[in-house]
Amino acid sequence: MGQESIQGMHGLDEKRLEKCSRYQDLLHRHAMDIEEFVQRIYPIVEKSDNYILRSGWSEYFTTLQEVMDLMGQYEEGIPVEAFEKLMPRIDRIEELKQTIEKQAARAGTEQKSAAAAESGFFGGCDTLDKLEKRYRALCKTYHPDTEAGDEDTFKRVTEEYEKRKAEING
Repeated sequence: MGQESIQGMHGLDEKRLEKCSRYQDLLHRHAMDIEEFVQRIYPIVEKSDNYILRSGWSEYFTTLQEVMDLMGQYEEGIPVEAFEKLMPRIDRIEELKQTIEKQAARAGTEQKSAAAAESGFFGGCDTLDKLEKRYRALCKTYHPDTEAGDEDTFKRVTEEYEKRKAEING
């Protein structure tokens, strides 16, 4: 999908040309990254009951497909005016992808938290050194100040750390 896919761009003023090119590049990036995006995010979506993530996932693909279908209706390239009418939908595609990324990070952390809590955060930590290293690593992941942090999980990690530390110190 190059510059030729928008008909009449050569006659545009510089500002409109730049805007059309920017949106065209954005749409192209979404189309090219789709396989990697699906491989990375779908396993999280599949296991999640997060409504925002699941509905965003569905809307993202529906909207992207609609825009691509509309673009594909023009053999000689989509007219500039028609493409400009698609720009709000392209904005929506970008918003949805960002929302999906954030929600997937949160859901992925929750899934990891649940799995870690089931097996114990500090399983196999039989020395104080191992325990402290694991605790620092878990803090980097679950601390509420991090992007994917979770306050409840962080509290459980800290409580389990203190309990395990007391056991090791005897």
